[in-house]
Amino acid sequence: MIFLHILKITGIVLLCILAFILLVLLYILLVPIGYRISYHNAAGELAADMIKAEACVHTLFRTVRFRAGLKDGRSFKSLKILWIEIFRNEDQSDDEKEPSPDAEKKQKEPQETEILSEDLFYDNDHDLDLNFLEKQAGIYKDDPDLTAEAVKNPETPGNTDEDEGSPDTEKEEEWTGLIERAISFIDSFNGKSLELQEKAADKSWQAIDAVNNAAEKTEQAFEYVNRAPENIGKAAENFGNKAKESADSVKEKAGSAKDKALSVKKKAKLSYRFISGRAVKEFAPFALKIVKKLLHHVRIRKLKADLRVGTGEPDTTGYLTGAVAALSAAFKKHISFTPDFENAIAKGYLECSGHVCLIVPVFCGLKVLFSKEFRRFKKTYKKYRRLMKKA
Repeated sequence: MIFLHILKITGIVLLCILAFILLVLLYILLVPIGYRISYHNAAGELAADMIKAEACVHTLFRTVRFRAGLKDGRSFKSLKILWIEIFRNEDQSDDEKEPSPDAEKKQKEPQETEILSEDLFYDNDHDLDLNFLEKQAGIYKDDPDLTAEAVKNPETPGNTDEDEGSPDTEKEEEWTGLIERAISFIDSFNGKSLELQEKAADKSWQAIDAVNNAAEKTEQAFEYVNRAPENIGKAAENFGNKAKESADSVKEKAGSAKDKALSVKKKAKLSYRFISGRAVKEFAPFALKIVKKLLHHVRIRKLKADLRVGTGEPDTTGYLTGAVAALSAAFKKHISFTPDFENAIAKGYLECSGHVCLIVPVFCGLKVLFSKEFRRFKKTYKKYRRLMKKA
């Protein structure tokens, strides 16, 4: 009896859990989900500080609401269930970000400056030199008749033992001067003769080197002349080999280009057969019907727009203009849209809102998956991909 009672309680708990899961699924599928999108940019610049955008998704009676957007250069996200806020995430702008601790430490650290010592601008040796000069200048202070030459020579006038005016002394000085001149002339003559001999020897060695170089160059010329027929034959053989290789490569490239052209032609034929086949012709109207039904269900209830948009590239701006025109025709709503083919701009405002039940997209998806048109299209598409890989 206790075991049966435990099984009964366990079954009731499992039944409650399954009922709760079923209720949640029915709530998600059957309860309409509303959406609201707004965009405002009066300046037209694509900067975060200039843009105000918000997207909101909520269920019936706003029991569950999710908001995300951009305002004053800061992005935000929030989720609410009933009146309880589950989370809220708001990014800080660049101006309000707190400085890092490393930056604060760098600001607090005093800047070290180099202080030059006064000792670098003085030299004690210089003072000693000045004192030495002063002492030298004061040696002959008492005798003004002494000249600078007397300062250089320690012997003072009047202290020589020999008499300056004797004739023998004059003759000796004359002969001594002549002998000294002769010796200096002989020394200079010997030095010049040695220099001339050295220069002549250098010139002779240079001449010998030049003769040797000329002989080597002559031998090289004879060798080159003897090898000329062999070199010409090798050059002709190399040229012939290169020409043959280039011709073979051109032939291979032409063959590969021909193969590519044939494969492209074969792929084009396969694509044409696939597109014009029965599977695509039957599946295309069926898929278009499902898409129209989805658009009718998801259509925008409220739409106000006055936009001037440009991507900076004329081609992408043209594609965007065509897409906006197609959406305007599909939802049967007027959109004031002015393309700018020169500048990157997004100026104006956009406000739209509506609702959708998830059961409709789920039902349409299941209808497509279990239809015979989709199964035939899937089978044909697999065959087409297999043939395209072989081509």
